[in-house]
Amino acid sequence: MPYTIQCLLRHHIARIARYLAKGRKELYWYYKLYATTPIFPTRSNGKLSLYKHLGKAGSLAYINAIE
Repeated sequence: MPYTIQCLLRHHIARIARYLAKGRKELYWYYKLYATTPIFPTRSNGKLSLYKHLGKAGSLAYINAIE
């Protein structure tokens, strides 16, 4: 991807979305980047997706997205 996450956020091309997942004992917040058009390559078939999973707060992908 030629653009950094910060660049995508700054230019309103993508935003961070938060969603709630239920574990066995607790609820967890997970984060993903959501773009207005498909720009994120998928792992399986190389097609473009609207979403890029960042994981839970504190994960490396999440920290890179918010810095």
